[in-house]
Amino acid sequence: MKSHWGVNLSRAALLLLLLVLCLRMTINEGMDDGFIGTLTTQLTGLSIPVEIAGLSALIFLCTGVTLLVQTPWRWWQWASLAAILILTAIAMADAFIAPNHFAALIGACDFSMNLLAGWSLAMLCTTINRRALVLCVLMALAACLTFKGLYQHYVEIPQTIADFSHHPGRWLNRIGLKPGSPAIRLFLSRLKSREVSGFGSDNDQFGEGLIPLILLTLGLAAVWKIGKKPDAAPIEGRRRVAVAASDTDRATLMIGSIFCGMVGAAALVVLLFTRSKGSIAATIICIVAALIAVLNADRIARYRYHIFVGGVTAAGVGAAAIITMGLLLHRLPTRDLLFRWQYWNGAAAIVAHHPLAGVGLNNFGYYYTQYKWPSAPEDVKDPHSVFVRVAAELGLPALLIYIFLVGLAFYLIFRSPTASLPRPKTPPMAVLIGFAVVWWIGVALLASIGESQARLYLLELAGLYAAMTVTTMAIVSQLLTLFNDSMFRKVEIALAVGAGGMLLYDQINLALVTGGVAMLFWVVLAIARPADAPSAVGEAAKWSARTAKLAGGCLIGGGLILALGLCVPAAAGRFSWDVRPYQARYRSEMAAGHLHHALADCNHILAIDRRSQNWQLRKIKLLEALGRSPRSVVLRVLSENRADARIRIPLAMSPNSGLTLREQIAQLKLALKLNSDLPKTEVTRLSPRHVAAVKEMISIMDGQLRRRHPQTPGAPNARPAP
Repeated sequence: MKSHWGVNLSRAALLLLLLVLCLRMTINEGMDDGFIGTLTTQLTGLSIPVEIAGLSALIFLCTGVTLLVQTPWRWWQWASLAAILILTAIAMADAFIAPNHFAALIGACDFSMNLLAGWSLAMLCTTINRRALVLCVLMALAACLTFKGLYQHYVEIPQTIADFSHHPGRWLNRIGLKPGSPAIRLFLSRLKSREVSGFGSDNDQFGEGLIPLILLTLGLAAVWKIGKKPDAAPIEGRRRVAVAASDTDRATLMIGSIFCGMVGAAALVVLLFTRSKGSIAATIICIVAALIAVLNADRIARYRYHIFVGGVTAAGVGAAAIITMGLLLHRLPTRDLLFRWQYWNGAAAIVAHHPLAGVGLNNFGYYYTQYKWPSAPEDVKDPHSVFVRVAAELGLPALLIYIFLVGLAFYLIFRSPTASLPRPKTPPMAVLIGFAVVWWIGVALLASIGESQARLYLLELAGLYAAMTVTTMAIVSQLLTLFNDSMFRKVEIALAVGAGGMLLYDQINLALVTGGVAMLFWVVLAIARPADAPSAVGEAAKWSARTAKLAGGCLIGGGLILALGLCVPAAAGRFSWDVRPYQARYRSEMAAGHLHHALADCNHILAIDRRSQNWQLRKIKLLEALGRSPRSVVLRVLSENRADARIRIPLAMSPNSGLTLREQIAQLKLALKLNSDLPKTEVTRLSPRHVAAVKEMISIMDGQLRRRHPQTPGAPNARPAP
C-alpha cells in the first residue's frame, strides 16, 4: 500500500499531465496570422516553438514520479515503456544526423512526450475518482475548443477578412508573399473558405482532435435514463446493491446530460465549420460505430478477441488493397487521395535511401522535394500518414515498434473489466478552480511570448475560458457520481471508437506523430482501456519495484537535462542548434545594408539547417549582390529540388547564377517539361504568358550559343547539349 506522500505525488503527477495536455491543445499558434498561420510556416520555413521542449521536460518528470510511486507489475506496462524509451532513443539519436538538428530534437521531445503521457495516464488512473477527473478535464477541453471554434467563425475570421481587405499589402508582407506570385491564389482561397482551425493553425488537425471529444460528449449525454444507481451499501459477490434513484439524482442526471448534449451539438456545428471533409466523414462513421458497439456491448465483450483479430486483419487487407490499386493504376481515386499517393511514393523513396534511421523527425519536407514525382504539385512537411511518417523519419525498425505500441493499446481496450467500480466522488472545487486558473494563465503566458497583441487578446478571453472550464468540470463531475459500471464502460467504448476514428482518418491526414492532437490520441487510448485490478505481491513485484525506481530516477534526470540543457539555453538564444538568433541578426544586417555580415549569418544558418531551400535561395541572392558566383549553391538547390519549375526558372534565367549557357537552356527546358506534367487545373501551374516568356528566353539563349559556337548541336562533330 502506498504511503500518503506517494498518493499525493501521484495525484500531482496526474494533474500536471492533464495540464500539459490542455496547454498543448489550446496554445494559440500563428497568432499574428489568424487562422491561416500554417501558410506562413509552409512559405517561410519550419518553425517549432521551444515551449514544446519545456512541456516535454514536465512529462518526463511526471513519468519518473509515476514509476516511483505507481510501480508497474504487468508485462504490458514494462513492454510498452521499453518500446517508448527505445523510440525516444532513436528519435534523439536521429537529431544528430538530421539536416535540421534543432527541428529533429524538438520533434523527438514532442514525440516522446505524447507517448509517455499516454503511458503515465494509464498507470495513474487506477481508481474511479481519477478516471472521472480525466473525463471531466476532457469535457472541459471539448467545451473550450467548441467555444473557440464558434468565436473564430463568427468573430475572428470576419475580422481577419475585413483587415485584409483594408490592408492587403501589409498582410502579404507579413506572411512573406510578393504581389503577383502564384501562392497568392492559394492564400486567397483559404481566406475565402473561412476554415475554422481552433487554437492551432490547421483545420484538418482541429477536426481530427474533435472526433473523440464529440464521441465523449454524446456518450455522456446519451446515458440519460438511470432508474437505479450504485449505492455505497455492501457488495453482494462482485455487484453492488442497487437502490432507486432520488429526485435530486434524476435532476442532476438530466441537467448534466442536457449540458453534455449541448456541448456535443455545438461541437458538431464547429466540425462543419472546419470544412474538413475527412474528419466530418470519420466522425459520422464513429458515431454509428459507437452506437452499434454500445447497443451490443455484451456480445462484443463475449467475442472481443475475435473482433480484435478481425479488425487487425481488415486493416491489413485494406492497406494492401489500397497499395495494390495505387501500384496498378499509378494513382488513387479522387483528387485528395491522388495527392496522398504522391506523398507516399515520395516517402517510399526516402525510406529506400534511409531505411534504418530515417531522416529525423520534422525533416521529411527537406527530402520530399528531392524524391517526389514531377507531376506532384505540392511540397509538404509530412506524408499525411502516421505509419508512413514514422518509417520515413525514424526508420523501419522504429515503425515496427510503433505498430506494436498501437496494436497493444487497442488490444488492452478489448479486455473485459476486471472488477466492479465504486461510485466516484466529486473532486474538491478548490482543485477544479486551481486547475482552470493555472491552465489559462499558462496558455496566456506561453502563447504570448514576444507578442503583445497576442498577450492582450488572450488575457481578455482567459477569464471567460477559465469560468467555462470550472463550470463544465463541476457539472460533469456531479453527473459521473451517478454512473455505474455499465455506464462507465459505454463511455469508454465511445472513447475507444473515437481513437480508432482518429487513427483511421490519420492515414490520409496530418500524421499523429507530433503535436497536441497526437497527445490527445494517446491519452484517449489510455482512458478507454479498462482499469487493472491490484496484483499480488511477490518476488517479481519486488524486482519490478526496484527496476521502476531506477527507471523513474533516470526519467526525472532526463527531464532535468531537457529543462536545463535545452529549454533554458534555447529560451535565452544560446542553444547551438537554434537558428533563431542568427535569423534575427540576419534581418537586422539586411535592414542596415551590411551584406557581408548578412552572408556570414546565412552561412551559420545553413551550417545548422543544411537543406533549407529558403536560406539557400537567400544566400544565392546575397552572393549575386556581392558579385560572387553562387554556382555551387545553385547546383545544390537544383539537385535537392528536382521537380519544381518555379524554382528552376529564376535560377536558370539569372545571368549571375554561375551556370553555363548550355546548363541554363537545359534547366529551362526541364522546367517547361515539369510544368507540363502538372494537372491543368493546378493553381501552381505557370500561366501561358509565363511559359511563352520562358520559350522566348530559350530561343534567345540558343541564338547566343550558336554565335559563340558556330557548330550547332545538329552539325557534324558537334557535342550534344546536356
